[in-house]
Formats: sequence, C-alpha cells, structure tokens
Amino acid sequence: MQLLDGNFIHCATSHKIDIWARVQKHLGGEKFAFYVPKCVITELRALGTAVEDALDFALTNCEVVEDLKGAEGAMPSSPTEAIKALIGASNPRKFLVATQESELRDHLRRMAGVPLLHIQRTVLLMEAPSSSSRRTSDHEEAQKLKGVTAGEAVAIALAAKLRLEARAEKRRADGAASAGVPLRKVKAKGPNPLSCMKKKKASAPPPLQRAGAAAGRGDDDDADEKKRRRRRKKAKDGGGDRN
Repeated sequence: MQLLDGNFIHCATSHKIDIWARVQKHLGGEKFAFYVPKCVITELRALGTAVEDALDFALTNCEVVEDLKGAEGAMPSSPTEAIKALIGASNPRKFLVATQESELRDHLRRMAGVPLLHIQRTVLLMEAPSSSSRRTSDHEEAQKLKGVTAGEAVAIALAAKLRLEARAEKRRADGAASAGVPLRKVKAKGPNPLSCMKKKKASAPPPLQRAGAAAGRGDDDDADEKKRRRRRKKAKDGGGDRN
C-alpha cells in the first residue's frame, strides 16, 4: 500500500509523471493501491486552484484514510504528523511512504520496515533499505539460520545476497529508464575472439596460374637447350679448322 502526501502528488502532477506506471515498475508488477490521509485532502482543498490537478488525482485514484491520534493523544495538525501517526512505531499496515518532505523521510529512515519513495527532478526513486531496516533483516535472517547446517546457511546467505543485487539492479534500470538514459551494456571480459581464430593455410594457386608458371618454365628450358646446341656446333666447326 502506497501512502502519499500532498507535496508528492503535486510534484508528480505538475511534471506530468505517471506515478501509477512508475510505481508498478518498481514493485515488479505486484498489486498495490494509493492511500492519502484525510488531512491531505483538506490541505489540497485549502490551497485552491494552484493544486487542483493534485486534488483531482487524490480524489480519483487514492483511498482516503482517516487520521489517527498522535502519541500525545491529539489529532494531527499537518499531513506530516498524520503520516507519522499512521506509521506508528512498527508500520503495522506495511505502508510504502511517498513524500517530498526531507524531514519526514529522515524520521522514517530511523524506523525499520518503512520503504520510501520520492521524486528527484522527473525521476521516481525508491530509496535503498535504511540501516534500521538492514539490522532488523539481519536479525531475522540470523533467527532463521538457527538449527540449520553450515551448507544450508551458506546457501541461504547466497540467495539473500542475490536477491539484494537483483533489486539494486532493477532500481538502477528503472531509474535510468525513467530518466530516458540508455543503459550501457556490460561487455563480457575475455580474450579477443579474433586472436583465438586458427590461422588460415595458404591456398593453392588457381589452375590458370599454375599452367602459366609451368609454361614459363618450359620456355626457359627450350631457350637453354638452343644455346647449348649453338655452342656444340661452334665447337665442332672450330675443331675442323684446326685440323
């Protein structure tokens, strides 16, 4: 369940961001619904025409949640206080909070199990789990590992690591896609495939070339034979004159 505040909705509508589609990408197609505290509707109505698109989105696409009393027993005086009261100490309704209020995000980061969304420029970002959430998750994993063998523990730890890496990669890809930045493909490292190719053997000359070479050798042999005949003839004639 996505709990939205007025500033988040106004930021999304003013930048023409389809937050329904963006959130669906972040959640991998899981079912979800948008909720707003009742005091958010009151605030948007009080602000008038400047935020009428945000008010229309909240009334059309979100379910209104009744405000809860705060820790001191008083009704919340602002949407920020209303969200704090709804989250409480342990976020029993498992809300994912979407807010542009940095102070509210700082407060919720100190709690375990409260996923956070906000818009940066025109990109919808889901924050990485806070240190409190990681500590709680590590404690739960440690409890699960009690009584298992060493091999099972290694397999569970590896599976958890792969899940975290897959989520981080998905967040990176969704963020790049939202910003319109093409992803750079990671090239596989290894030897150049061209350097691994076998050297080609020298091919035999074409038949015409071979025939031409043979004919050339035959002409040279005939010329040498004629020279030898002339030398023998001259030697014979010269010998007759001496006698």
